[in-house]
Amino acid sequence: MTSTEEKRRGNFLWRKGISPQGFLIRAALIGVFFVIVHVADLREHTTFLTGTPADAATSLNQTILFGVVYLVAYFSVVIVAPILVLAAGIFAWANLLLAKKPQPAGTADATLQI
Repeated sequence: MTSTEEKRRGNFLWRKGISPQGFLIRAALIGVFFVIVHVADLREHTTFLTGTPADAATSLNQTILFGVVYLVAYFSVVIVAPILVLAAGIFAWANLLLAKKPQPAGTADATLQI
């Protein structure tokens, strides 16, 4: 059974992860990962697509591993990160619209008063 402290911690992580800031942090982490992979010069290992190792010192298996890591990082930066940035913008915009929405006069709060 989970305690109330564990539930509260889970709710906090859920709220922070599924938020505009969480989406932007994930997009930034994807960008940082791509920069690290690119600076490590793993781009040359994408030659596994043609069936050739990057150089004579590396095996084809190692070239495939490094090439796939680079391709995943590249496609994440090109496809996933922009989607996360757009989602963060739409999410923040929706939060602003919902926060400014006035409540009709004469309606009670969501809490039941007895």
